[in-house]
Amino acid sequence: FPVTIIAIDPEILSDLSNVRTFFESFRNRPSRLIADLPKKWIQDAYCAINRMPHEHCPPLLRKTLKENLRKLSMNNLCNNRAVGEWDRNQGWVDYALTEHQKYPFAAILSSDIAVTEKVYSFSNLFYNVPADWDYPTQQHLRSNADEMITAIMPLLRVSKLLLLVDTHFSFTLPRWDRYRALLQKLIEGYRDWE
Repeated sequence: FPVTIIAIDPEILSDLSNVRTFFESFRNRPSRLIADLPKKWIQDAYCAINRMPHEHCPPLLRKTLKENLRKLSMNNLCNNRAVGEWDRNQGWVDYALTEHQKYPFAAILSSDIAVTEKVYSFSNLFYNVPADWDYPTQQHLRSNADEMITAIMPLLRVSKLLLLVDTHFSFTLPRWDRYRALLQKLIEGYRDWE
């Protein structure tokens, strides 16, 4: 399953109906990541939630939304890419498109009407979705080094730490050789990516 990094206009979270759609779209979707665009995206998202009118979003609901956003960002916020500083006089969509030229996003979700084929209007998300929006969350693979590396490279690109866990793995036992092809392919794949 591919990992998709999606740039999301924080202003989307200033509308309660969008907030519900936002959480439904990202909850239980570990392969659907939110780009940290601009840096400290979550701070802009909190500010957007704070701008919701009090009559639509009472204090207890506002606090719950922020807590849910904090929890979601722990697993779904991808903050390991370098992005340029956002000039607040420039529109967010223009800023996202500039960053998209450097390193493409799977999609850009805006609070505005869609302006290009890569920018989607969040309010029309269920009518016009990015091509790779709905992917299965699991993938079964054969124990083949090439197939396994092809499947995990998108995950490695957004990872900060790789932890290999196998209780039966040992470099000192003769059977470790069955892992040699996988480890070699993993190192080659990482070199190719850098």
